[in-house]
Amino acid sequence: MVDQAARNPVLQRDGSCREMGSRTGLSGLRSATMTSQPFPGTLHDRAPRISRGFAAYDPVDETLIEPVRHLAGYDAFVSLSASSGADPALLAADIDAIAAFARDHWTEITTYGAETATAIFLGNVLVHQRGDADWLQYGDDLPSAGTRRQRYELLHLLPLLVESDDETFRECLRRIREWVNS
Repeated sequence: MVDQAARNPVLQRDGSCREMGSRTGLSGLRSATMTSQPFPGTLHDRAPRISRGFAAYDPVDETLIEPVRHLAGYDAFVSLSASSGADPALLAADIDAIAAFARDHWTEITTYGAETATAIFLGNVLVHQRGDADWLQYGDDLPSAGTRRQRYELLHLLPLLVESDDETFRECLRRIREWVNS
């Protein structure tokens, strides 16, 4: 039971309010129990790592690296989205849906420190939608998602999607869809 003083009302899209629990972290959120993973394939704890210096000067033979198509680390986002009434499986299947959800719930995402989990979920959506895409980590940064020709730095893409004006948001999604279909 959540202490009355610790309750945190959250405004819903329909104008109603509901309570999410304390602001001390995701522990106040209802646990999302998924009967299946929202993304197909093997769940990996990390992506192949390439040092920045090596990557900048000596091309690596990517055929020697096992592609990671499903990166772990998005549980906090799944919990947050499920407790907000969204179906994580539907968000996983549609770049427009995940972008709109992140934009509409950015305050909750940042309040609960779920930015990295949201970025990983977004990256898995991108990788899932394009057959030749995968995860790759350069240096100590969060892994990027994409292809040999174009990779997305998710901790930069996510704020662009959620903090931009409507025209920039639509243009960004158009370019992502163009990449998915190329």
